[in-house]
Amino acid sequence: MNSERRLINATKVAGILALFFVLNGTNGFCEIIPADRQVQWQGNVGVAGGIPVRTTVCATLSPSGGDDSNAIQNALSGCPENQVVKLNPGTFNVSRSIDWQRVRNGVVLRGSGPAKTTITFSSGNMLMRGSVSEAPLSTEVNLSADGVKGQNYIYVSSVPSWVRPGHYYIIDQLDDPSFVRGGGTEGGRSYREIKGNGARGLGQIVKVKSKTSNQIFFETPLYYGYRMAFNAQLAQAAYNPESGAPKYQCGIEDLRLTATYSGKDKHMIVMQVCDSCWVKNVHTENAAGGSHVMVQFSYRCEIRDSLFSKTRLNTGGQGYGVALYHVSSGCLVENNIFDQLHASMMVCYGSSGNVFGYNYERNGVADSGQYAAMSTHGVHAYMNLWEGNYVEDKVLGDWTHGSSSHNTVFRNRVVGYHSGSTLDQTPVSIEKNNRKWNVIGNILGLDGWHSIYSVCPPGGGCAQTSCSDTSRAIFKFGFNCNWACDNSSYDTFAVNAAIVHGNYDTVSKQIRWDGKISDRTLRPSYYLSGKPSWFGSLAWPPYDPTNPANADSTRIPAGYRYKNGETPGSAPAPPKNLRIVS
Repeated sequence: MNSERRLINATKVAGILALFFVLNGTNGFCEIIPADRQVQWQGNVGVAGGIPVRTTVCATLSPSGGDDSNAIQNALSGCPENQVVKLNPGTFNVSRSIDWQRVRNGVVLRGSGPAKTTITFSSGNMLMRGSVSEAPLSTEVNLSADGVKGQNYIYVSSVPSWVRPGHYYIIDQLDDPSFVRGGGTEGGRSYREIKGNGARGLGQIVKVKSKTSNQIFFETPLYYGYRMAFNAQLAQAAYNPESGAPKYQCGIEDLRLTATYSGKDKHMIVMQVCDSCWVKNVHTENAAGGSHVMVQFSYRCEIRDSLFSKTRLNTGGQGYGVALYHVSSGCLVENNIFDQLHASMMVCYGSSGNVFGYNYERNGVADSGQYAAMSTHGVHAYMNLWEGNYVEDKVLGDWTHGSSSHNTVFRNRVVGYHSGSTLDQTPVSIEKNNRKWNVIGNILGLDGWHSIYSVCPPGGGCAQTSCSDTSRAIFKFGFNCNWACDNSSYDTFAVNAAIVHGNYDTVSKQIRWDGKISDRTLRPSYYLSGKPSWFGSLAWPPYDPTNPANADSTRIPAGYRYKNGETPGSAPAPPKNLRIVS
């Protein structure tokens, strides 16, 4: 045999393998999740390059003992770009919303730490917003060729003057009825549909880098191949780029927020039309209603290292933790604690390409008995990732206000048990019209409590079809309403098309693999290139289905912080001044 030919062939094979690894993610891992069911989260979520550290202080405030609303508002509005309004220790009393619309880009509101600085709202909230308007949602241009998933450009016949580099836009299409549906059990429509532009549940926000006469280039790739057959369009994103802009790189840091009043849909922090803004090391407690952080029409925002605890209302639509609404895309929600909330980590109404990573959720509270730790709740959240979280309550893809698809639940510890409640104790609940979910590498259930592996409607493809609202199943699939076991209409498991692979569950007491998938190697992460520095001495990745006994909440920094009151220490340094001896 010709050795030179063997070497050439080996070189070619090595090159092909290298290209395969590049195309299939970092670290050379083969791929369990098909390319059409995931996006490139790594490098495309959260503030690009990390949250900047602002050091120049433009104003320092102390509590007055009276109403501090004007003092805080005036300091923020008068602060130059990229500077800090510093709040000294004490309690600041605020009686109205602190409005960021006229605050310059890059301004940070920073306390002296959540244990030292408190803002108490007797009314209003922290309203971080850019130039918001509904009318621009109806200004659009049609694509002149189908978009291609993974590419960072589109074609139009002629690029409008309102398409400008540095601004962001919505790309969407009319609903493909094979998997995108509004309505749900209680009604639900996308915002663009509400404004008369047709049912457009599936979309994303894209930021323009450059343009030619007929081509537009974006900062991040397309999540989906938007099709001309469904009238794919690029539209203004709730602001007019010819006269306004999003709020850019503004932040709230190192303080505590609380409310003394209650009110439906009264959120603690609103991030509306924001680009690369953040909430960092903020404790919010007793939100009036609504959400602790409501994000709308925003791009690559980051919410991290924070604590969100309790709301004054826990009825339907209230008591949320971080809720990403209205096509918010590329956001990162990481290393937070969610305590005593109705629905902690939620994506709704077209929000896509977001990551919820390494958060700790406990002790959900809901008037209905429906406790959702990680959930979708409105047409059509897709291509979102929940990774490395520890949650006591459940994963829920619901049909209440419309469909969802292509969401990934990876390497989480999901207990799915709520002490004191018998209703709907299900770790993973995926209702009708929630298609192509990926549930991979998780540790699911509670020993001694869960007694059924999976439940589907009759004909749905599960061994167990008998169901009630007290069923102790690891999985519920495909009901019109899983919580009530409503099988008036349903999806079969084949139609649901979930990938359920490599999960350990406490009923089977083993890892269950999908026999159609030969790959049983779980990559460490779908969005991190390696262990993050803030994990300190903790092992990473924290949750491994091959080691379910070692999966408590303190294996992630958020859970460790909640239990111990401090962050995990640094990893031990290697010994120094050693020499090699033979």
